[in-house]
Amino acid sequence: MVLSRKERAKINKANRAKGYRVERESVLKLREKGCWVKRLWQKEQRGEMSPVDYIYWDPIRKVFGFGQAKYTKNLLTQLEIELLRFLSQKYGLEIMFSWRDYGIKFEVLIPIS
Repeated sequence: MVLSRKERAKINKANRAKGYRVERESVLKLREKGCWVKRLWQKEQRGEMSPVDYIYWDPIRKVFGFGQAKYTKNLLTQLEIELLRFLSQKYGLEIMFSWRDYGIKFEVLIPIS
């Protein structure tokens, strides 16, 4: 089945909207848990920071980290994982991944080494 350009644009727009909602819900959930969180603007997500959606500080564990949010867990690509691993080593921060599965789920993708 071949989709027209208009149909593909409609699907992509719906997927982006789902992704934005997951980012927002992840940030709100972390704030509820007592973390300081800053969501990055789209213009800040350039170059090496392209896979990062938010930056957080966990005062309980005393840890800074970058966060990545996706609608489903299988949307995280190997290239993004490699870029996140590079950022983790460069800045010495942990990487947290969040996705939607009957609520927001969090997983520390790359711990501080």
